Amino acid sequence: MKLNRFRLNILIRVIFLALTLIAIGYLGYEMKIYYGAGIVFLFLCYEVYSLFYFVDKTNRDLTRFLNSIKHSDFSQAYVSKNFGESFEELYNSFRNLTNQMLETRSEKEQSFQYLQTIVKHVAIGLITYRKDGEIELINNAAKKLLNVESLLNIYNLGPANRELLGILSSIKAGEKALVKIETKGIEKQISLFAAEFKLRDREFTLVSLQDIKSELERERLSNELEIAHQVQMKLLPKTVPEIGGYSFAALCEPAKEVGGDYYDFINLGKDKTGIVIGDVAGKGLPAAIYMTLTKGIFHSYSEGNFSPKDVLIKINKLIYQIIESGSFITMFYGIIDHKKNEFVFARAGHEAAIFFNSESDEIQSLRPTGLGLGLEDGTLFANKIEEHKIKLKPGDTIMLYTDGVTDANNRLNEEYGLNRLCEFIKENRKIDSIALLENIHQDVKNFSQGVNQFDDITGIIVKKL
Repeated sequence: MKLNRFRLNILIRVIFLALTLIAIGYLGYEMKIYYGAGIVFLFLCYEVYSLFYFVDKTNRDLTRFLNSIKHSDFSQAYVSKNFGESFEELYNSFRNLTNQMLETRSEKEQSFQYLQTIVKHVAIGLITYRKDGEIELINNAAKKLLNVESLLNIYNLGPANRELLGILSSIKAGEKALVKIETKGIEKQISLFAAEFKLRDREFTLVSLQDIKSELERERLSNELEIAHQVQMKLLPKTVPEIGGYSFAALCEPAKEVGGDYYDFINLGKDKTGIVIGDVAGKGLPAAIYMTLTKGIFHSYSEGNFSPKDVLIKINKLIYQIIESGSFITMFYGIIDHKKNEFVFARAGHEAAIFFNSESDEIQSLRPTGLGLGLEDGTLFANKIEEHKIKLKPGDTIMLYTDGVTDANNRLNEEYGLNRLCEFIKENRKIDSIALLENIHQDVKNFSQGVNQFDDITGIIVKKL
């Protein structure tokens, strides 16, 4: 439609030129009115100039518009200046197209800025540079790894990074490399991976950099912890005692790879079996080391000694000499006399044992006084610790546990608690010891609602059949 109007405009101007020529011939040759013919001739010259100006201006405006697209310059203004309806429509089209291109370029610039912001803040270092080493982009992670505030060219890395510079200047797409660098006295092992791409006929190399020294250290520590975990699990009893008239069950689930909880059964001969449970104040590898030492000390002092109180007093003196200040170990140690059906026990600051008395059908707390192991050199410890004794009858149940059971939290930050544990034992008193302990463990897990376990869970159950 716009093209038809442009043609019509040209056609009208040509018709006017033809009519003007006819008028000049008529006035000059037929009427001999030379003065009038001269005036008409001047009008003819104006029409010719107007036609050429009309066509030339259209071409110039088209050329200017195309050049603005070529050079992405959308600041040009297109005003018709009353040159006619066809020019107005043409300029409206120019303006609309220019506005659309401005909007598209603005969206692209926003997307580019968004992408640059993401690249600058990713944790992996990124460097993009040309063949001559001039850097197009370097993000914050790469600056931190290389300890530079700014870097314009990879050849500015300097003598301290010759090996890294050599790799950056020769690395090809798809290649990987490892290099050691030192910044501020800290050695880093950098992993590099390269890619290449073209942008506007210019070739770029993109290299990602990542410090894997810390990752290697973490992997090494993880492997060591796994070995320590396996060693610790091997130190725990593989089986429970099989004694006529009694049923035993035990479990230990560390909160981390290794933990500070410990339990054991000791065959003392003469119809006696020792039962011990302990907990180092703390978690992880240090707690596991202390508990491993305690196991060896405990075994050396418990053999041939039928007094839990005396054993704990002797252990405390040695533990005090080797344990770090501020650390301590809690322990509950008891001896079952199968022949007399008696349980003699003492407590060194540990959680009180739970005793279900089948005769009274009630839960009782076995809580003799005592301090934690390693808190003082022994004088106060010996004065405070007590030794108690109870008779065991068919149906009686004893549970020794660590605070990882009762202190387990749920999503509402509520604790599992001693009362819930006691009620659960009472309600399930008729099942065997293994099933009871497994059910307690599952109940704690259900209560926690998927909250990460923050402390070791250890428990022992003894039932008199």
